[in-house]
Amino acid sequence: MMTKSNITVRSNVFVRKHAELKDDIGFIRQVRGRSALLKLLGRIPSQAGTLLFRDKRLSQRQIAELAWEVPCAECGAIPEGPVTRMGHEEIEFRCPRGRCGQANLRGRTVLLDQDLVHRVLSGSTTSLTDVVQLALKEYIPETRTSFVQTSLKRRFSIRVTLSQHYFFSDRDIEMALEQLSQKAGHE
Repeated sequence: MMTKSNITVRSNVFVRKHAELKDDIGFIRQVRGRSALLKLLGRIPSQAGTLLFRDKRLSQRQIAELAWEVPCAECGAIPEGPVTRMGHEEIEFRCPRGRCGQANLRGRTVLLDQDLVHRVLSGSTTSLTDVVQLALKEYIPETRTSFVQTSLKRRFSIRVTLSQHYFFSDRDIEMALEQLSQKAGHE
């Protein structure tokens, strides 16, 4: 009986293109892991107190790594991390001591276009969380440029998976809802 390995090999060698580290975005985007990212952030001087992720040098994935790779206060293990199953990456919670539990969804407050939320919920008996789950399941990030804000934004509370929490910004969630709305003909 053959089993497929759950280990992947990734190179840690990357040729830098620019003399100045702060200008080598290609290199910066290759850095993986919280400790390596923190070292990188320490070597790049911030301009007037601007955080590195605000000027778009770090990818969404790197920002997520800074957030999820926080050691447990009790045992020092990192309980959250990426797992690839059937070609799809998810963030999972794994307690090394087997004591901690994890809910499938966690609460999150998002800033969304209130008219868009009203459109996708009109005539629906489901919650905004259910609609967001459906929208993110079908979300195609490549169509980002077609979104146009139609009204004021408001905070909404939803529940998302760990992966959705780390990988999708409020704007991503809003664009996923817009795609779902267009698909359903609520334009």
